[in-house]
Amino acid sequence: MTPKVSVILTSYNRPRLLVEAVDSVLAQTFQDWELIIVDDCSSRAEVKDYLANIEDPRIIVVSTCVKDENRAKKCRYAVCINLGLRLSQGKYITYLTDDDLYLPTRLSVMSSFLDNAGSGCNIVYSEQEVVTWVGGRWQFQFYRKTKGTTREVLCHVDHCQFMHRKTCLLLLDEPYWPEGPEHWIAGDAGFFAKLVQHFDFYPVPASLSIHRLHPDNVQLRLGRGSSPIYEEEY
Repeated sequence: MTPKVSVILTSYNRPRLLVEAVDSVLAQTFQDWELIIVDDCSSRAEVKDYLANIEDPRIIVVSTCVKDENRAKKCRYAVCINLGLRLSQGKYITYLTDDDLYLPTRLSVMSSFLDNAGSGCNIVYSEQEVVTWVGGRWQFQFYRKTKGTTREVLCHVDHCQFMHRKTCLLLLDEPYWPEGPEHWIAGDAGFFAKLVQHFDFYPVPASLSIHRLHPDNVQLRLGRGSSPIYEEEY
């Protein structure tokens, strides 16, 4: 049976956080979903063992099988997402990273909004809680607020905040998410730039996800001059 929502989760070498991210999908009040976990050929045994032992039939696990010498040549999470998009079956598509979380009503609220909004509404986005790893625990930093119905989403919307109809992809060129190495710092911005040529983003006035900043966050690593590629979880 075709699921209503496809969740594409990108993964690489974060065993503890990955489990928590997957658990946040399993805990959804809305259950008509498929979860496509695209692992970027993690080297950590804990990740491999966890993914190999998932038994929920709604969860699809796929590896990019990338070689280490090719990792820096492309924006890896964009490559993973594009692979997930090719596999997705849902009417609606949404995204998650292995270091972020959905709150329990995330899929219910957003899919219901799209169900009832009419054909003119193709993309919805919500508020988001941002937390930082400090002193061995997560500490609240701020809320990303919605800006009303808008196309000004670059640098204002995180890709774990939104959901779109799969039919949006029909108007976009492939690869849907730009994969060049210059997109490491903000791969979602390249995708958003394509979407806003055709669609408005409609606000859902509720906080439905948690964005977790930590030492191995790709953007923070790049900001301090480190490679975006890491082997150990913080």
